[in-house]
Amino acid sequence: MILLLLSIATLLLGPWLYRLWSQGHALSSVVDGFVFVAISGMVLFLILPGSVANGGWYALLWVVAGALGPTLSEHVFRGSEHRFHNVALVLGLVGIAFHGVLDGAALDRKSTRLNSSHTDISRMPSSA
Repeated sequence: MILLLLSIATLLLGPWLYRLWSQGHALSSVVDGFVFVAISGMVLFLILPGSVANGGWYALLWVVAGALGPTLSEHVFRGSEHRFHNVALVLGLVGIAFHGVLDGAALDRKSTRLNSSHTDISRMPSSA
């Protein structure tokens, strides 16, 4: 119950804290740098080795495609950035909605096959 309350508090405080911090604080750039280094480290040292171990070296091709794809497509579609960003936004929202549907289906006890596969995909590593 405490984790639920903390997650709701985070959702409510997040936009307010972002507006407060984005008004030119020097600490904002420090936090941005920390987040960039932390996420880069997680991808390089946790996610990427696991992807290569499970999917082989083809996983690196997908990483390169995922890194270069948006950048190259913005250069190709120069002049229609607004439309391109809207399409990317819609695709992102559809992906989040699909993930929510899978989470809901995983919570359903009748769908044991989907429950086990999606729970394995969404499970965060724990140090316990």
